[in-house]
Amino acid sequence: MERVSKICWDAYLQPFFSTDLEHEQKTKMDNTGHFINECFATDMMKSLSAYKDNHALSDVTVVAGTTEFPCHRIILAANSEFFRLEGDKKEHKLSEEKVELEKIDGDTFSNILNYIYCGEITFTEDNVWDIWDAARRLKIYFVTEKSKEFFRKTLSLDNCLDYFCQVKHLDKKSYELALDFIQDNFVKLLHLEKFNSLKVDELKCLISGERLNVEHEDDLIEILLKWAENDPCTSPSRIQYLADLIECTRYFLVSKSFLFGRLWCNPLIRSDKKCTTLVEKMIWYNSHSYLHQEWCPPAAVYRVPSKMVNFLFIVNAESDKQLGFHCKCFQNKPYGIFIKFYCSAATLQAFCHDEKLYLCDGDGNITFYSFCMDLVQNKHQHEILKSPVCVVGDYLYICGDGESGKAIVSRVRMHSLFSRKDGPLPAQQITVFDFNEKSILKVTSIGNTLLIFCKSQDKVTITLFDLICRTSTVVPTEFNLPSTNRVTTVRTDSEVFVLEESGDFWRIRRCQRGNGFELVHELMLWDQAGQNQVRLCGAVLVNDELNVVFFSKQPRPDSLTNASLAGVFNKVKLIDATSFHSDSRVDNTFPGVMHFAAPMDILNLFKTNT
Repeated sequence: MERVSKICWDAYLQPFFSTDLEHEQKTKMDNTGHFINECFATDMMKSLSAYKDNHALSDVTVVAGTTEFPCHRIILAANSEFFRLEGDKKEHKLSEEKVELEKIDGDTFSNILNYIYCGEITFTEDNVWDIWDAARRLKIYFVTEKSKEFFRKTLSLDNCLDYFCQVKHLDKKSYELALDFIQDNFVKLLHLEKFNSLKVDELKCLISGERLNVEHEDDLIEILLKWAENDPCTSPSRIQYLADLIECTRYFLVSKSFLFGRLWCNPLIRSDKKCTTLVEKMIWYNSHSYLHQEWCPPAAVYRVPSKMVNFLFIVNAESDKQLGFHCKCFQNKPYGIFIKFYCSAATLQAFCHDEKLYLCDGDGNITFYSFCMDLVQNKHQHEILKSPVCVVGDYLYICGDGESGKAIVSRVRMHSLFSRKDGPLPAQQITVFDFNEKSILKVTSIGNTLLIFCKSQDKVTITLFDLICRTSTVVPTEFNLPSTNRVTTVRTDSEVFVLEESGDFWRIRRCQRGNGFELVHELMLWDQAGQNQVRLCGAVLVNDELNVVFFSKQPRPDSLTNASLAGVFNKVKLIDATSFHSDSRVDNTFPGVMHFAAPMDILNLFKTNT
């Protein structure tokens, strides 16, 4: 027999003449007699909150961790999309008397229930992560958004590393915000020991950023050393990750004092083969500064916040007596300068070495400028400086005109160029070639021991000269170009690349099998349609990008195309130098196209010549 409960309404009904003035004032009626209770939502929330701890009408038990929470299905579904969607399914969990939530503990769900029933929630730096994760799983979007807001408002120098570690699995934009905050303020965080508790992937993400604000790369690698030295004896050992972490930095920019004083003798470095090899690469790059004007790998490119900037430096002859200096910033900063410098520029040559720019004009005068100091210039007149030159190691190699039209190759130490005044240079003769000095288009090198001469006779041919054995070799080529075509070369640590005006890009390298060298045609940078329109000026490799400076006789041809070469460059950037000419009647001559790193205020270096 059905049980029936009889209710006495008298206990619930108010006298008919009783009124609630507060509700009366907040009730609206339109002309049709339609009433709206503006306090309805507030009253409903107050009524619901009373059921949070009143389990008399609960119809489901939620288990979070080890704690059970008697709840009401309809209230859960009204506030959580997770419970609402699950409630719509057949044979859903909410049809059961008990529901277990994984990865949500009792304290966290208690905070969530407080919002579901009362519309209130309190965040702290300790509980926000668990609440955020629970709200994300239960699809309670208001709590999720307020978690993000709390995160943004409380992010600071004191907690940014902890926040960075906690938020990475919760929200991508918030994670990027924490990452940007740390990188922007990195110089203020160097003293924190919290870096030692970071995981490998977290540390790698922090130090590899382009916008990392660190004054010296020494400080960054010092953090990595301390991180490895504070190994909590876990398996695997931190030392095995150290080389990979250092490779995420701009390790070629470390100072010599740090390189030899902290890294080379460090027992931790010496105990790991990969670390030792990496430090040897740093020493090699540091000691081959003459390569830096043509080749700047990613590990030598300054970050965006740095006071130092990587520039493309272009010297072009505006006339017989006037030079133009053009600086283009590689970091896409809005920075470019044009300075005119007056000298005899008929056969001028330009090159960089050890943070100095050298200009050798047609009268044998040499002028040098320091990029990292105040403007320094020194002029000497040396007859041999009228000839083609190339810097290899600490020597300047010079191709002079000898008897019977033969080319004499000599060398002088770089410091002799500015340690002596006018007079003959202490040049040492190296060899004599049968070909004429005037036929030499370009002189370059592989390493410190092999000179390479690109010369024009019937064809463009290449001669190799071994500085140790003092022997020369002519490399057979398939160049089929008139002698008037220009070539430019780019050196790296172990190879030389030759770019012809035709767009052909060649590689000179050691033979993979046996001794000797080989010339390999790699690709075409532009096709036949662009060959008659391009006048080649120069090229440099910076940050895995080949920058080619050219002079176009017509508007930039569509046939110029980007390309890539595995292990050498990922893209080609074509720079039209046509606009560099102030006088269109002047035949374009570009004696120098090079890379260098200098302070942002480089314009002040040339203020005496503007």
